[in-house]
Amino acid sequence: MIRAHLRRRQGFTLIELLVVIAIIAVLIGLLLPAVQKVREAAARTQCVNNLKQIGLAAHDYENTYNKMPGAWVDDRSPYPNRDDATFWFMLLPFIEQGNLWNQGTKNNPVVANNGFKDQSPYYTVGSAQVKTYICPSDPSGFTDTRTASLYPLIGGTTSELYATANYAANVMVFDPNGPKSIVSSMPDGTSNTVITAHRYRWCDASVIWGGAGQGTNTNWALTPRQAYNYWNMAVFGTGTYRARRGTGGSPTNVNGVVASNMDFVSGTLPFTIAPAPGYCNPVVTASPHAGTMPVGLGDGSVRTVGSGVSAATWLNACIPDDGNVLGSDW
Repeated sequence: MIRAHLRRRQGFTLIELLVVIAIIAVLIGLLLPAVQKVREAAARTQCVNNLKQIGLAAHDYENTYNKMPGAWVDDRSPYPNRDDATFWFMLLPFIEQGNLWNQGTKNNPVVANNGFKDQSPYYTVGSAQVKTYICPSDPSGFTDTRTASLYPLIGGTTSELYATANYAANVMVFDPNGPKSIVSSMPDGTSNTVITAHRYRWCDASVIWGGAGQGTNTNWALTPRQAYNYWNMAVFGTGTYRARRGTGGSPTNVNGVVASNMDFVSGTLPFTIAPAPGYCNPVVTASPHAGTMPVGLGDGSVRTVGSGVSAATWLNACIPDDGNVLGSDW
């Protein structure tokens, strides 16, 4: 009788199983937020490291050429061996992407279907994802489909798409009409000037901001120089740049200043923080990191700017030569 009784008690009762399952569910519920926080911390660290690498690359470029890279260059003389590129392309040799850079230089031309050697990096390397230019926290990961009409010009296929990325360069610092040295490009001080900021890889301006968005196919105002923004990256501050620098061209920038705005501020909005995918304001920069905007500074350092910073202080931090002292909220 005793052995039979012991055999009957070897299993769990239904109530005991339910209690165990409930305990496991509670533990999982407690663990998931912690895991998510760890993942976000790791992603934020990667993003900060990317900005650091970009800032150091800009310094290395300046050390090599005795000037900062321009936000873009559009040099069509002597045509057809043209040179049109952006800040992001010019940094490639300094972020260990020399092979990719070589594919897109005018020293390695390709022949287009018009017979000319139309060498443009957006034809040759525009579909390449560059890890240093991507933040793992961005929930909007997106690939632009516009290149379907470009790549066939050099025998490509419509399946080759623009890669997208997460950072924008300050056009006031990386002046396309007159690149300067590190010091002369930032008279207000390199440690007080924002040179790069975060952005989402995709914004649909038509969703809630009333812009003339182009559905899900483009980054719209986040790509103000559409033809040359391979990797779909932008410069920001274009509206302020036109107001302060004018719109004249130069020998290395025959088209002058871009027409579309991605400015430093939009009214009282300095930037957006953690908007839902597709819902960020494409006129200003956007950060996927809750509460903060990671930025690269002119001295090569990285800092996080709190969401409470005023538009006035942010504007002063972005304009490198206005002589204004940064506010206490910086």
